[in-house]
Amino acid sequence: MNRSAHSGSGLPLWMAVVLAVVFAGMPAQSANAAPDGYTLDNSLSMRHGVFLHPEQGAYAEVWLNINGKALRYAETEMGRHEGQVQVTLVLSDGDEVVDYRKYVLTTPAVRDTGNIDFALVDQQRIMLPRPGLKLEMEWEDVHHAGNSVSYTATLDGDFSVLPAFSDVELVEEYRRAREPGPFTRNGMELTPYATNYYPTERSKMTFYMEVYGTDVGLGEEQVLLTFSVRSRGSDEVNQNFWQYQKAEAASVIPVLRSFDITDLPTGNYELVAELRNTRNEVLMTKRSMFQRLNNRAVEKLENIAMLDVNNTWAQGYDYEQLAQCMDFLRPTAEPAEMDMLEALKSNGDTAMMQRFLFNYWLKRDTVNPYKAWTTYLERIKEANDKFGTTSRQGYMTDRGRVLLTYGEPNDVIARPSEPGAKPYEMWMYYTIDDGMPEITQNNIRFIFYDPTLVSNNYQLIHSNAIGELNDPRWKLRVYGSSADPGNLNNFDNNDVRNSFGTNASQFEDDAGQGIFNDGP
Repeated sequence: MNRSAHSGSGLPLWMAVVLAVVFAGMPAQSANAAPDGYTLDNSLSMRHGVFLHPEQGAYAEVWLNINGKALRYAETEMGRHEGQVQVTLVLSDGDEVVDYRKYVLTTPAVRDTGNIDFALVDQQRIMLPRPGLKLEMEWEDVHHAGNSVSYTATLDGDFSVLPAFSDVELVEEYRRAREPGPFTRNGMELTPYATNYYPTERSKMTFYMEVYGTDVGLGEEQVLLTFSVRSRGSDEVNQNFWQYQKAEAASVIPVLRSFDITDLPTGNYELVAELRNTRNEVLMTKRSMFQRLNNRAVEKLENIAMLDVNNTWAQGYDYEQLAQCMDFLRPTAEPAEMDMLEALKSNGDTAMMQRFLFNYWLKRDTVNPYKAWTTYLERIKEANDKFGTTSRQGYMTDRGRVLLTYGEPNDVIARPSEPGAKPYEMWMYYTIDDGMPEITQNNIRFIFYDPTLVSNNYQLIHSNAIGELNDPRWKLRVYGSSADPGNLNNFDNNDVRNSFGTNASQFEDDAGQGIFNDGP
């Protein structure tokens, strides 16, 4: 990384820094041409914030990140290629221009423009002589006319009433500073994160802010700072996203903290900072909005409560439909999910049931949870049609559960009236996918039987699948009194081959060898 020098003794009027930041997996581009789909409009990220210097007053910082793929590159005299962005900043108060800057950011020189793997990062620091100034910003590709983007912001910068919060700087990474530089604050070197958008692969949100004037007028030797992540517009506090910091009252209190957002669901959120006195009274609040896209499901019920399901398929279900949906999930729900399911159904919270249903299928298919859900509903109907009894719907039977969990078997051997045997079925799967992609299970079989001889409610008595009921003596249960008593009483014997059960033993042997047919 190449960073310009900066003296930590004073606050310069402005600074520009260009960093090389690695981007992985981006499409290639041909020489002198930005690739299709990449423009400054969709490849530039910018944030700004206002802070207070104790001696020099208020100042603004503008943080910028431009994907190098968004630019066209011109050949240099050395036979390499460079991209350039012309930056124009105008700070004004009505017709008065308070500060004006026009400069060019230049990319590193590259030999191959088909392999651009960096970004431009520009940081500007601008003094604010008074609040309410307007900052107009424009960025234009020097080598591609029309590839530009502009933005206008009003900068408050009013710290006449203390205590006060600064704005929030989102941080890409931080480390202890070895020497003063443009990114150093209070001995830490902070690389800004120039967007308020956190995609799935981002598992941490780090932020920096300052609190001013807690030593003025409060009459407190200590103050309490609390930080929380809340759904936008909500005052509900989730303890999984809540922190606090005690501090001595001072002219400036620096704050550098992080939240683990791995289990924060998709939605619009606010980072909420509160200043409290020793009586835990809230003295002031600062809110900063950010967005989260999380393609993963979340595990805790209080985090599921933060999930935004507006305009999703789950929102279309009313309470009565959701209650039925909850029942449909019972055969495949994990123990923790079953506990949540029971609690939700009993309290009748329609919105939470919608969130739970959406999260349940997002956990099982991050790409298309709705397709996973509708496929499951089709299996529910099939199970009801095939395995239902007068007292139980098919999806609640053992065969229904296996069908819902593993899908259609590759082969089924059904023996409803084999001599000497209770009705039984053997289901065979070439392979099964049970949510453990790191484990491949081949030649899996499930054995069901009907001990009553007259119902359609077959019970699972044996399987060689991981986590399923396993009983090596299952054939003795199928053949019961028809088996040799010596076999029944010999607990080292699992077979009945010498009496009845020739078919079942042969079926099992064939399935173990991957031979799926109806046998003799």
